[in-house]
Amino acid sequence: SGRWLLERIDGDIEALLVDLGTSWAVRKLAKGMKYGIGKAAQDIQQDGDSFVVLNESGLKTTTMRFRAGAGEEETIGPDGAPVVARTHWEGDALHMSLRKPNGAKLPDAIRRMVGSEMVVESTTSKGEVVRRCFIKQGEDLTVLPAPTGGDAVSSGHSAQASVDVVRGPSVAHSRTPDFSGRWLLERIDGDIEALLVDLGTSWAVRKLAKGMKYGIGKAAQDIQQDGDSFVVLNESGLKTTTMRFRAGAGEEETIGPDGAPVVARTHWEGDALHMSLRKPNGAKLPDAIRRMVGSEMVVESTTSKGEVVRRCFIKQGEDLTVLPAPTGGDAVSSGHSAQASVDVVRGPSVAHSRTPDFSGRWLLE
Repeated sequence: SGRWLLERIDGDIEALLVDLGTSWAVRKLAKGMKYGIGKAAQDIQQDGDSFVVLNESGLKTTTMRFRAGAGEEETIGPDGAPVVARTHWEGDALHMSLRKPNGAKLPDAIRRMVGSEMVVESTTSKGEVVRRCFIKQGEDLTVLPAPTGGDAVSSGHSAQASVDVVRGPSVAHSRTPDFSGRWLLERIDGDIEALLVDLGTSWAVRKLAKGMKYGIGKAAQDIQQDGDSFVVLNESGLKTTTMRFRAGAGEEETIGPDGAPVVARTHWEGDALHMSLRKPNGAKLPDAIRRMVGSEMVVESTTSKGEVVRRCFIKQGEDLTVLPAPTGGDAVSSGHSAQASVDVVRGPSVAHSRTPDFSGRWLLE
């Protein structure tokens, strides 16, 4: 379990991509991105033999789900195409056999820990072993430019192309909050419809969002924070996107909650995280200010008409009692506080002597 960054590749990755059926155009893009070294990552949730692997290649993000020892399972490969996987343990190594739905064989993958690295090993049709080596994020990493002079990824050679990674102690800020965790949208204060218009959201998507009560009680943000570095997984109910940024790093290209590219500039002001946003063409988007207010995480934006809109999130993992919302019209309206799909009542946890504890995040298997 954890977030793993691709640190290097040993072997002929180009030949492996050919065997995986990757098109020439995508292979050319991947080569230009040094095959994702220093950028591509895997977010892994493991519960015993059950796995959810979020593959972020730099070209797309896909989710693979499987269970070791469960036989053949239909799932999604790193390229977004459907595959059939059969996974089992051999000692401390996780073996995955892969094929296309039409039966065509794909290279196997063997995942194991080698020291502090997670290594995923595959063998090409020519019998050459290719190893993709990942380091676990959460340490303080200093990224240095790789030495120049040709491609560092080539047939039969160890590759550490786009970055060298130097480990050091984590540096914490004394007054900045830690937003890490999973946060559920509890309510919206203000005219969310006007904010969506200012964000350039289409009429059709706004209509869908309104029908879903703008995600209240369903939309969530999964945040990984390491000092000033953030990875924010936005789950709106319509789509899931990943935004990456670093406070104080100047302008950075990233992905907005709607999946469109944006340019962000983020900095701290006391205990508040300020984010200025614009489209790649320069068009200004509403800023976002993130802060803790009591036990809530509040994301505040101001519309073009000067009205403040606050999206208020509660951290999952507390003891929560969820009651049906009162009926009678939309609970989200211009200028009013909204708590549309659920009311959340906090109370002390009551332990029963023989009843199970269902707390946590559960995946429909």
